[in-house]
Amino acid sequence: MEVTTYAPADWRISGHKGGDFETPPQLKPLTLPREIVFPMGPELKEYYEWYKFDHHISSIINLARGLADDVWRLKDQKPGGNYKRSCPEIVVDGSTPTVIKESEDLKPVDWSSFSCLVDGTEVIFDTSDWHVVNGDSVNHKHWLRMRYISSHRVTPSLGPFVIETFQDWAHYEVAQREIREKRDPMTVTKILNNQPLGCDFDSRYRRRLMVRGMLHSSFGDRADFDWTPPDQFYAKAEKALCYVSVPGSYQNSLDRGQLQMMGLGIPTISPIVYEQCCYGMLQPGIHYLACRHDYKDIPDLVAWCEKNRAEAAAMGHNAWLFFQEFCTPLACWSYVKDRIDNGSWYTRDTLDNDLSPPGLYKP
Repeated sequence: MEVTTYAPADWRISGHKGGDFETPPQLKPLTLPREIVFPMGPELKEYYEWYKFDHHISSIINLARGLADDVWRLKDQKPGGNYKRSCPEIVVDGSTPTVIKESEDLKPVDWSSFSCLVDGTEVIFDTSDWHVVNGDSVNHKHWLRMRYISSHRVTPSLGPFVIETFQDWAHYEVAQREIREKRDPMTVTKILNNQPLGCDFDSRYRRRLMVRGMLHSSFGDRADFDWTPPDQFYAKAEKALCYVSVPGSYQNSLDRGQLQMMGLGIPTISPIVYEQCCYGMLQPGIHYLACRHDYKDIPDLVAWCEKNRAEAAAMGHNAWLFFQEFCTPLACWSYVKDRIDNGSWYTRDTLDNDLSPPGLYKP
């Protein structure tokens, strides 16, 4: 298998292979929100207690707080920062970090969605793991979903966001740099599949149990299935040959653990992913290895990673570049700001009228 590699020419990689599209030119240079107001208060916590909604809100709040660190690194060009790799002409609009506030006046929108104010404009963040759309979304201008697929484009108010990944972005920044410096892709041996089985009556349980059996049978103790506490997560990633992902709610979803591993440059294996990350679309064979729908070729794909270590490392690097472009605090909030100022890229007039919007990979 031939793996395509590329190096970033600037922050927004022109012609980035995150799908069959070019990166929207309107996203350069970076422009960030001046102020983000999040909901807070006892009503919100009580309303979503059963759904553990606090965790979803905190992940997006932390994504905003990560802006301060990112902007500081950009302004001072600290050695080793994520964005040191980019061209020096990166411009962040404004010399002060984004102001983050909380308000009890903002209320829940539905069982999985909440309202924020970004520079005074309402933005709904939908954290549902399901692809079913709230019909009220047509009455809001910006309804951003963590789980966004091509069929959602028929509703202009709907837009993609990114699933939750890291809670501590300052820690991530240090850890990912150390892993990329220390990890030797020519010698690592561990196969990670650290996902809970789930309830024993759903399809997720059956899929994950089957994959565990195949990995244990083929690779024995080299396969790691144990739940990983946060303080051990990065240490395991440093020793990983690859990460095998078995999505939960949907067979072709992007799993949180898989995207985290991509953010660390670790090669991953999963079914084809149909969900977007902001304007980015992961592509099999470039950002990850796609397995069969029934997972029967998982051992062969792991063996491919072992026999073709340089190619697997290149794929991990491609995934890391994708993560930097579409999933970091800077990427996510500059995308939100761009949508507020210019509208959805799927409905606006582009600089090139022949430029089609991002397309999904079709098997």
